Amino acid sequence: MSLFGDSTNAINGQIAALKTISEKSFLKYRKITSGANTLMDALMDIFTQLGGYDDMIKAIENILSNRLDDIEEIIKSAIKLTLKQIISCGVEPSIGDQLILSGVTFDIKRIDPMTILSIDPLTESGSFAYFDNLKGINSKDFNVFLYTIIKRSIEIPTYGGDSWYKVTYSGTNKIKTELLHASFKEYDVDTKTSNQLTIKIPESFRGKKISFFISEYLDSIKLFNNVQIISSIFDNVLSSKIISLNKTTDQLAVENLVQNICDKIINNVDEGDVIDDSFYQFSNDIYNQMLEESENKKKGVFIHNQGNEISVDQELLIQSLTDLKTDGLLISQQTKILSDTIDNITNDLVAKSKIDNNTKFSFKFDFIRKLITKLTTTLTMFIFSPKIIYLFSMTSKMLGLTDESDIIEFIKKNINIIKLIVIKIRDVITEELIKKIKEMLAPLLAKAATELLKEKFAIYKKQLDAIKLAISSVF
Repeated sequence: MSLFGDSTNAINGQIAALKTISEKSFLKYRKITSGANTLMDALMDIFTQLGGYDDMIKAIENILSNRLDDIEEIIKSAIKLTLKQIISCGVEPSIGDQLILSGVTFDIKRIDPMTILSIDPLTESGSFAYFDNLKGINSKDFNVFLYTIIKRSIEIPTYGGDSWYKVTYSGTNKIKTELLHASFKEYDVDTKTSNQLTIKIPESFRGKKISFFISEYLDSIKLFNNVQIISSIFDNVLSSKIISLNKTTDQLAVENLVQNICDKIINNVDEGDVIDDSFYQFSNDIYNQMLEESENKKKGVFIHNQGNEISVDQELLIQSLTDLKTDGLLISQQTKILSDTIDNITNDLVAKSKIDNNTKFSFKFDFIRKLITKLTTTLTMFIFSPKIIYLFSMTSKMLGLTDESDIIEFIKKNINIIKLIVIKIRDVITEELIKKIKEMLAPLLAKAATELLKEKFAIYKKQLDAIKLAISSVF
């Protein structure tokens, strides 16, 4: 990765030479300042030299249309593999009375460090934070399922929870297999604890290995969809409040800290690298910057053009993105909504004199660049979700290990799987970007080859003419 970053100037120099040859004029070549210090910045520098805004939109479309299913499978496979390795370090427990009759109980705060379950699926923010958000207990989003159980348990003290099923098909027949039963207590009189979620595994799993249940469960859930991904990136880049409307500054600071750790993995770590405790430490300047960013996000402002505080029109942003939630949209339609949203926000900022009309295009270009560079981090953040973290917590409890409540301690304890997931997501995205770079290089190389061939032919012709002249002078 560092090798790629160190080579950026050389690559950009080669592109410059190709452009000079193919366009026959250095004046037509607009040099882009390089010197990128991260992998994604390096790729974006090369991307910027070769193409432009529309090419970046097309790259995002390719990732959303071709690779999201791959990324989801990569995350699930990594979780299955790592949890199996953790379990197999000892004697893997079989599912018995403890999980079937008593179940495993979690403090909601421990399995929801990003406070996702504080968002009501039926609110406007909920329609972006979840998917299939209107179906409650029957939702395909496990987080909506959990939220509904919590809400019903608070409203109806006698409510005993509900079951989550894996759905498969045999021909046209729909087959539902119960995987777990979840219940919630706002306050448990016996244990004198609050906000406790209990998950029990059904009798049909008795005697089977816990890793088998984990695999079946992961196959039954969906981690994210395009609406959640795009909304999260807008929240992060523009400090909008699509998802984070009711979050406190402290909650936003925790999110920012986790995102920064993921960014450090993306830009500094390879698969074989060992991460020590110093990795989780930040300088005072960076830490203060993270706090400032969290406070700005709480206020709904972001810093633009070296210090100017700007806020976007929240209603306009949500209205622009609303059509993303339409079922059955083609990926090209989704990316058009994305580009139209950027246009709408930019034009509104110009109309309100928050940015200058002359810098309108550079603002859009900067945003789409940030969208791509933040994509890996955004996708990684979905593993810090109740639907995933409870698996780690359950595994720890089953093996008698400490169940960390602090999110940083959780990351430290599970850094190998988090590192693996981040690197694999990063590699998928960079693979798509490099593929697009190669596509954009092809016609440039062809043009350069043509010009070089013409030049070579001109030299050859000149040599032939000289030979003819020499021959004619002799004879």
